[in-house]
Amino acid sequence: MKLRFRPIIKGDWRTYFPGDENLIAEAAKDTGWIIEDALVAKQWLGYELFGEDYKTSTENLSRLILFYPAKKPLDSSSDTARAVIYIDSNGKVDFVAGLYSSRHLVEDYLISAVEAKLKEFEVDASILNQLKHQHLLSTIHEKMSRAEPLTENELEFLYEVRYCIDLGIDTEDDGRIYDAREFYHAQAKKSGVLTNFQEDLLECVYGETWAKLADRFLTFFDAGCNMNLALGSLHKILSSYQMEQVMYCDRVDKELLFNASTDEAILKNFDKIVALKDSMILNQAVSSLPESYVAENIKKLLRLGVTSGTILTSLSPKTVAKNFNDLLSYGIRLEELIPYLGQKIIAKNLEKLFYCGADPRKVMKLLSDEDLVINIAALRRKYISDEETVALLDRDFVHKHFNVLHEKYKIGLDVLNKKLQ
Repeated sequence: MKLRFRPIIKGDWRTYFPGDENLIAEAAKDTGWIIEDALVAKQWLGYELFGEDYKTSTENLSRLILFYPAKKPLDSSSDTARAVIYIDSNGKVDFVAGLYSSRHLVEDYLISAVEAKLKEFEVDASILNQLKHQHLLSTIHEKMSRAEPLTENELEFLYEVRYCIDLGIDTEDDGRIYDAREFYHAQAKKSGVLTNFQEDLLECVYGETWAKLADRFLTFFDAGCNMNLALGSLHKILSSYQMEQVMYCDRVDKELLFNASTDEAILKNFDKIVALKDSMILNQAVSSLPESYVAENIKKLLRLGVTSGTILTSLSPKTVAKNFNDLLSYGIRLEELIPYLGQKIIAKNLEKLFYCGADPRKVMKLLSDEDLVINIAALRRKYISDEETVALLDRDFVHKHFNVLHEKYKIGLDVLNKKLQ
């Protein structure tokens, strides 16, 4: 369709900044979005990361952008927003939603408006792909209402021949897909787009024969089916032989493959994975391994090129603490290690961390309100003023414990009152 003949969606995009959470809750009223709760909106707008400074911090780029169509849809008497874009604290689009399909997807008539707005921001490729798929499904549904045939690309999309449908929700939650697959079944079979094996695979993934999926896995692979569709429905079940047979195929998503394979399968094929000399694939494999193996082979894994982030993410706070000195000796930086210890372990070992050279101002941001207060003496010894400590406390916490903070922990009344203003 030529640009001048496309329908123009008139309306306003309104931007809400940190501190506007009550306005956001009102704007989102009756939408079903979780930002109907002002406290949730407050967290999204940076309070969780920046504390009371979330409104003024120059590092906080969080905001919520809501769309209000100039003309209300026939199915609504509400004046609230119909679409929302969430920008995270780094200034990147993290979430897009609308009012279709249980209040998750952008409504068909607004997709083009949302896509146009997103061009103003840095957007993750996965979000753009979800909107693209929503748009495709909308087009298919419109054609179905007019009994028009689909193009080959549209048929391949509908029956997930090459790629998996990603709408941003579970595919089975959108009934349009099933309606369209039934409607276009004859065309898909006649054109050869939907083979018998691909149809069987769809039945295994979405139908009643799921239990047969693992057994028929290599049959589907040999038939050239979309194996990522199969892998997405399997978890820790493929044998080492099954894994090895598909591991070298470029069209197979390795992260899905490792999630679908047993720990034994990954370990048996580990040398082959290393031999691929692909850092991303190696890290994905290690992320799927049990914690016990990672903990026992930290030095080896680092030498092979596994990133410290992958290793630390695979370990529990208790295991990180147990291997703390070894991790430092292997070259992992202290400031990278500390967040993986968890709040309680950090609080319990605060003096030791300061002795090792931890930055007090960075560490204190990782503590709970209670742990900050309990450790205020240690913070004072590191020349952290009470003003800095209280600035990180939640206002409600200060109000509730006002007397204890003043009488037991000797925090000045002027400092506490300033927080409550």
